[in-house]
Amino acid sequence: MMPETPENRPSIIRLENISFSYPGSNNKVLDGLNLDIKAKDRIGMMAPNGSGKTTLLHTIMGLCKPEHGVIEVLGSPMETQRDFTRIRTKVGLLFQDSDDQLFAPRFWTMLRLDR
Repeated sequence: MMPETPENRPSIIRLENISFSYPGSNNKVLDGLNLDIKAKDRIGMMAPNGSGKTTLLHTIMGLCKPEHGVIEVLGSPMETQRDFTRIRTKVGLLFQDSDDQLFAPRFWTMLRLDR
């Protein structure tokens, strides 16, 4: 049996040649990005504001659709919304400002949104 090394561990998240621009912009937020996160890897992302960290995570979760490239999660290609919906039961994303991600700041304000 071969000893475990990073090279022979399975990929959990793999991105190949990912490019993304927001609609109406010619600036590429992600341009030819490659990333391979293996089982047992621990990663951290540190970069200036506006450098694409959130866009990268949104792309992995299927919230931003890349112009080019391949996304694989747990060995499966992520090509359709159905693919991403299936994987969202296993992978979560907490937005930077969690207070405003899904709900209004106050419960009663949220209830009034329905009226």
